[in-house]
Amino acid sequence: MRKFFWLIYALAVSAFLFPAGSHDAPVATVEKAVTADAAYLGSKVPYPGPGAAAYTAPPQGYEPSFIYWLNRHGSRNLSGFKYDKSWLDMIALAESEGKLTETGAVVKGDIQRIANYEKGKYGLLTLLGKNELYHIGQRTGVLYDSLFDGGKPLFADATYKERTQESRDSFLTGLKTTGYAGEITVTQYEKKKDPYLRSLDITPRYGEYEEEGDWYENIIAFTQTDEASKINRRVISQFFAPDFVDRLDRGEFAFTSEDDDVIINSLATATNALWELYIILPALKDDGFSDVDMGKYFREEELILFEKVQNAKSFYTKGPGAAGEEPLALEIMAPLAKRMINEVDAGLAGESPYLGVFSFAHAETVVPLVGFLEIGKSAVPSDDISEAIKYWDVAYYGPMAANLEWIVYTAEGKEPLVKMLLNERETTFADQIKSVTGCYYKWSEVKDYYRGKLENLGFGLDTSSDENIATLKARY
Repeated sequence: MRKFFWLIYALAVSAFLFPAGSHDAPVATVEKAVTADAAYLGSKVPYPGPGAAAYTAPPQGYEPSFIYWLNRHGSRNLSGFKYDKSWLDMIALAESEGKLTETGAVVKGDIQRIANYEKGKYGLLTLLGKNELYHIGQRTGVLYDSLFDGGKPLFADATYKERTQESRDSFLTGLKTTGYAGEITVTQYEKKKDPYLRSLDITPRYGEYEEEGDWYENIIAFTQTDEASKINRRVISQFFAPDFVDRLDRGEFAFTSEDDDVIINSLATATNALWELYIILPALKDDGFSDVDMGKYFREEELILFEKVQNAKSFYTKGPGAAGEEPLALEIMAPLAKRMINEVDAGLAGESPYLGVFSFAHAETVVPLVGFLEIGKSAVPSDDISEAIKYWDVAYYGPMAANLEWIVYTAEGKEPLVKMLLNERETTFADQIKSVTGCYYKWSEVKDYYRGKLENLGFGLDTSSDENIATLKARY
């Protein structure tokens, strides 16, 4: 399937694709999410934390009264026995033929070590991932101590994936260390029956778009295959004899995942699989892999290109995409936005027993929701990839453990206000909604704006989850 091959085929994206020259129209950039020793990782970058984020005080008399919290799972292990397996199988064949170089023998040891460790852990959180969520929970309890001190119950849900449930539980453990002792309702959704936290799974048209959409051609149209070939050959030639590299280049081999999906059948896909191992290793640093570095086999400019192409794919498949085309991923977040509004309303009306709703999901949830809410320039479409990725950065919108929250503030006799945070930092709502002061907005105006978007897409505030599932299936 094409989704396994898009990345390296697009690695001809040299300066031709991402020019450094100036442009007539100014384009806003986003802050880059980078942690120490973890550069050029795209959406696999470990959670950078809030750093020295400043929190503005609410207007006089206002106190936090309700939270809707959405969190991506923390840093995880490899998703399955595929990149490591295919590389080990390729190495085994080369070794049996006497075609493995000394460098190949070194990388064999490192990949075998990774594979041995990953058994029984594929897809689950690493120690770093658990700690990310634990500390987010701690910071949340401290920052909103007046809300949690009352001991009011809270609701915490997750997707059917075990890593989101691990993330939820780690967050709650961290929260409890700050003194919270209220009752917690914990649940998770069934597969293919979750219109809120995994809505993209329900939509057949989106699945087709992700696999075969025009976005793919938009990226490939800018590639230079000769340049890509040079990059791939240089990387793979470090590990194998020239004639073995030639045979791989001619497509004579096919190395598969545990599920029999073809992962490596060319120099391009071999390089891609190695890069996938590179970007997951920072998540494993606390599990005993701080000494393993796959990045040394790439030049820095190559890693930069890999990340840029991944970012371009994210722009088209999780972001606004091309101008004039329907932003499917963003629109499919409508049921979640509807739920967020309804939960806040219930809390304000005294109809909810909870102090907040805490949801744990995936990049495929958090990143498109950022676009649906029109944070910054996250909803701006573009036909120019090099322009788009100046303000669309999946490492910023959706690093590991990314989070987005609505904090509702109330004061006796005054209109409720709401503040939004992205990765524990204050951010703004859509430009059309004007703040009262700083990052504090009238809840009524926030609700009215997004309700209008929801109704235009067929997701009224009074629709049920079953109705949302039906609409997602029929429309998307």
